[in-house]
Amino acid sequence: MSAKPLYFFTVANHGYVDMVKNTAESMRRAGIRQPLHVYCFDSNTFDALSALNLANQIVPHAFLIPLSHDLTNYATAEYKKIIYKKFDVICYLLENIEQTEADVFFYLDSDVVMLKDPTAEVRKLLSSPSPVDLLFQKGGQPSDPEYGMRCTGVIAFRNTAGLLPLFTVEKADAHLVYDYSDGDQGYLNDRIKTYKCTERILPPMLFPNGSYRKNKLFDRKVAYLLHYNWMQSYEKIPSMQADHLWFVGPVASKAIQIPSRFQRSHQPIPIPSIRPRPVVAKQTGPTLPISNLRSQFM
Repeated sequence: MSAKPLYFFTVANHGYVDMVKNTAESMRRAGIRQPLHVYCFDSNTFDALSALNLANQIVPHAFLIPLSHDLTNYATAEYKKIIYKKFDVICYLLENIEQTEADVFFYLDSDVVMLKDPTAEVRKLLSSPSPVDLLFQKGGQPSDPEYGMRCTGVIAFRNTAGLLPLFTVEKADAHLVYDYSDGDQGYLNDRIKTYKCTERILPPMLFPNGSYRKNKLFDRKVAYLLHYNWMQSYEKIPSMQADHLWFVGPVASKAIQIPSRFQRSHQPIPIPSIRPRPVVAKQTGPTLPISNLRSQFM
């Protein structure tokens, strides 16, 4: 008897459309029969993915907010805007998706390539040796402690309202979270200390991050996925191409060209006092009312 399906989802702005398509194609090649639900942060992304007419592979949902249309580099202000909005999407799912529709969510960044269907393994890890609500990818290097840093780019979690406090970014935290040099990852790792969630780290050889690839500890025959983190945005697609894991054609986006000068910015950005309401576009997937968005990041 096959395991009950997972609800696979990601978030994207227009600069990530090709990478989203690559993730969805990798899921198809890996034998994953569930579609990738994509919560689109701008109308260009929603329109581009809707035009593909691939409901069996990609289901776009409009979650529109004012953000950049390009790929963004790690730790920049625009990067942080995008990654923190991921928490809004998670809260929205926990509030609006019924258990009968999805009892376990599987979030993956759009720089993740799927290699095998992880459904049975994820469900086993959520249940054994004791039940937990969350599974995180290991965020650190191979030599780092298992629970040293949880990666927020690959998360499996149960559909339970008990997780809402963990993912809710309160207004009082709006300026604080931008002070984290590693963005949502550092922020969520600190919140876990407060909320004491039941959690487990995904086995890093089965769910490796980019550091395992960099250290040549990635075994394609064993792993369920490969996360192309531990590199800048402009390095991701060339790295996938080098690994023969880029499936959607030639690189066309100007956003991935290597800049002549690159510098990280760790400065907090000002938070506007009045937050525009999100625009809801017509859904090509199931129509779900967007509830009160929690975080204060524009």
